[in-house]
Amino acid sequence: MRPAARPGVAFVGDAALATDPLFGVGCGWAFQSAEWLVDETRSALLDHGDLDVALERYRRAFRRRLGPHHMQIADYSTGRPMRLNERITFRAAAKDPVVAAAVEEFATRRSTILRLLDPRLLPRVLGSDRLAQSLGWRERRRSRQLLPR
Repeated sequence: MRPAARPGVAFVGDAALATDPLFGVGCGWAFQSAEWLVDETRSALLDHGDLDVALERYRRAFRRRLGPHHMQIADYSTGRPMRLNERITFRAAAKDPVVAAAVEEFATRRSTILRLLDPRLLPRVLGSDRLAQSLGWRERRRSRQLLPR
């Protein structure tokens, strides 16, 4: 991943970042980043504004929108086994429609991996008594608060 823009020059798609093609994001990200470039530079080009300021806005938008996805895909592409938190989340998504919706938002890249860090999801992800027990958690009945053993 390189900066998507520098003073006087901009990159879109694979020119700005090359991500493992297994996830099939290359063409889509090329179109999306081209659209973001136009959105951020249109007024500067038409109204003779400061193009370098517009390019900096594009660079930040590109990094904010695609950086987390790129890093996650690069991490998955190492061939490492799934981490415990990933296994737990995907298992919960198979049973809980709210968790499934959050995973779907991330997997379809409508939101970043940060969506799965929403603290409101944790109780749902750990909601299964059997799952909580397998993780070494016990539930306090009064407060419904999960505590480590």
